[in-house]
Amino acid sequence: MYFIIFFSDLDDILLYMNGEIKSNIELNENAPLRISCQVDGNPAPTLRLSRSHSDTELRKMQGTWLNYTLNTVQCTDTDTYKCSRSSTGVSNTNKVININVLCNTRFDKAGRFKSTYGSKSGIDTTINVAVPIIANPPPQSSDFKWDGPVQVSARTTISTGDVSYKHVIESFIPMKDHTYFGNYTLSYKGQTVTIITINAEDNLLENSSMESSGEVASISYIIAISLVSILLGLTWFMVAMFVVYDRRYRNIHQKSNYGEESTQLQTQNMTHHYDDLQGTDVDQLEAQNMTQHYDDVQGRVEEGNYTDLKGDNTAAEGDYTELGQCDPETPYEEL
Repeated sequence: MYFIIFFSDLDDILLYMNGEIKSNIELNENAPLRISCQVDGNPAPTLRLSRSHSDTELRKMQGTWLNYTLNTVQCTDTDTYKCSRSSTGVSNTNKVININVLCNTRFDKAGRFKSTYGSKSGIDTTINVAVPIIANPPPQSSDFKWDGPVQVSARTTISTGDVSYKHVIESFIPMKDHTYFGNYTLSYKGQTVTIITINAEDNLLENSSMESSGEVASISYIIAISLVSILLGLTWFMVAMFVVYDRRYRNIHQKSNYGEESTQLQTQNMTHHYDDLQGTDVDQLEAQNMTQHYDDVQGRVEEGNYTDLKGDNTAAEGDYTELGQCDPETPYEEL
């Protein structure tokens, strides 16, 4: 499937699709699409292809041909496309192509949607429900139907968004009494589009309260776990610090005891050494005294006492009075 846009000096524009000239293109979803822009020029012009709605440049190149291909088009490809030419010495020109992609009605996942409602019940009570859809061409409101706990006749309108394939189905579902609360299914020509839930307002408040309570409980549980984790972490940290401190204290204490024992041992060694020296001096002094005493005694014997071999008398040499004649007695008068 080919689309050709031809630019000439006379601004003749030709659009080719599978060999047919068309200015508007309508395709079914998932069909292939190829757009070709051609223009003569010397020097070669610059060609650009863009989408008007999103203001997006799809391709740009310099030459006389520009080709753009989509293997399968989607409903979101519906738009106005513009091919423009610019070159030196020639005025800029452009041509637009309207591409319309046909697609079936389906739920628009990208749209804003509320799936749960709360309401009171009463004769004049209704719930306003908005459902985003994609469809091209736009569907008829009479083709939509709501099925729920009871048969309802909901007033439904269709509004189109900023693009032709986006719409909003707006329905007003009655809530006459409590039997109307429950799940409702929106269908288009028998095909399910989406499901919503309408609860009694009291139940909704209760459920919200329970959800809030559950959230609070979850938060409290998380906080409690966090606190316990912190306390356990602090406990292990304190235990680790105590073990490290205890080891350091034991090491320091052992080093201190070892130092004291070394000092005591050195002191004892010095004391023993001193005692040994002192004992040696005393022994030497006693030995000297005994030797001196022996020498004195021996000298006195040798010098002062001897035995006259010629007689039995013993006299001290050098320390005696030679016996001889006594001095004449002093004359005395006889009384």
